[in-house]
Amino acid sequence: MVHVKKRIDEEIGHKRLDKITPRDIQALIKTLKTGNEAKGYKPMAAKTIKNYISYVSTVFEYAIRLDMMSRNPCTRANISTGKAKERNIYTLEEAQIFIDTLVEKASLVYQCYFILAIYSGFRRGELSGLTWDNIDFTNHIITIDKALYYTKAEGIVLDTPKTETSQRSLKLPEVVFSYLHKVKDFYADEAIRLGTAWEDNNFVFRNEFGGVLSPLSPNSWLHKFCAREGLRYVNIHSFRHLNASLLIDSGASVKTVQACMGHSMASTTLNIYAHSFRRSQAIASEAVAGNFNLL
Repeated sequence: MVHVKKRIDEEIGHKRLDKITPRDIQALIKTLKTGNEAKGYKPMAAKTIKNYISYVSTVFEYAIRLDMMSRNPCTRANISTGKAKERNIYTLEEAQIFIDTLVEKASLVYQCYFILAIYSGFRRGELSGLTWDNIDFTNHIITIDKALYYTKAEGIVLDTPKTETSQRSLKLPEVVFSYLHKVKDFYADEAIRLGTAWEDNNFVFRNEFGGVLSPLSPNSWLHKFCAREGLRYVNIHSFRHLNASLLIDSGASVKTVQACMGHSMASTTLNIYAHSFRRSQAIASEAVAGNFNLL
């Protein structure tokens, strides 16, 4: 991804590839962890740092295949993950109350945005980066092939998704597409109503004048909406976790959840949702036990 490459180039791009040591990689990790306020870089979470180092590691592995060097300095990298935090997600009952309130009180665009977030598990950058050519109304399939990001240094940037496996296609329920249809018709009406004040583009989610909807705007809106309607606030990423938890509870395999979430490795899925998988396995075991009567 462009913004990842840019940051890495700033930190170690001036060094010769075969001169970069494990100590340099460890220093890079420290820099990513602490951030750089002067350049507009915030401190990164361990998970994000891991993705950056994974990107760097692929460069070294390619160089090794070309016999340009014999070792990968990233293999000794130590990324402290710290204590795992309990995820703040809605219960199924809370999610239903949120959806009911959303449909009754929210604007059509935000109704569609959050319904899609819950039903798809897409990341916020993937939601903001959706264009109409990603929407297959006939087969009810949505394709993720780009994402919209915001950085203090560059502003809003359209880029490739987080990882290569983030590029994926999901078949979703018809009800999701009914909301997408409504939004598309709404934009057509707004274009007529606002005339030259309406900005024409191909994004699915747009602001009140048709312009690009910043990936930061939905979370800001959500915070105010929950406060106004007396709902417990959770951030947008929590809807992704809710989607994954519901998939697991329904009996989906690790590989299925990995594909839906767009994780690069199954181990990532297992690490993030270990508790949900354990709970699901326990329920399954009880179901098996319920078929037998042991004396």
